[in-house]
Amino acid sequence: MTFTKKLGFALATLIATCFTAAAQDAAAKFTLTHEVSFQRTTLPAGTYLLSVYSRGATQAILRSEDGKGLSVIAVPTVADYSSTCKSNSVNLVRDGEAWAVESVCFNNSGLALYFNPTISKTDMARLSSQAGTISGSH
Repeated sequence: MTFTKKLGFALATLIATCFTAAAQDAAAKFTLTHEVSFQRTTLPAGTYLLSVYSRGATQAILRSEDGKGLSVIAVPTVADYSSTCKSNSVNLVRDGEAWAVESVCFNNSGLALYFNPTISKTDMARLSSQAGTISGSH
């Protein structure tokens, strides 16, 4: 490969990486201490990374931190920028022993994602950065 081709390939890769990174609207890392339902998918206890992209419709991409577990692509019912997002948080609802993700808040951007939980709401819980269970990243 000639020097010009190598340089062109390197520049194209760099530009593609920059656009991909810039397209991410928000990201957070959080730990679930028990099984939770998220968009009709059961997530086992563990640490997860949630990235949000707005390409037409807002999409939330959830994957296990180690990359070996499952990945979920979800479209929130509502995506809104809100001043009520004071900290990164995952809000859960409970029906008996079943838990489901209701919303996620990103304090760096003020983005709040609301999902339609697949269970009834009898109790609410919140995983927040103050408890050390969720942390923001970009």
